[in-house]
Amino acid sequence: MQYKHSITMDIRLKSMLNIFILCYLLISRVPFLYLLILQLS
Repeated sequence: MQYKHSITMDIRLKSMLNIFILCYLLISRVPFLYLLILQLS
């Protein structure tokens, strides 16, 4: 029972980490996208 609970916690933690990494990548891309838009306009 305890083992199963820790597995679900681990999955939840990994999904949170993935979301965090995705957000970080998006935020780090924002200046690049902004520059790209400035170049195109």
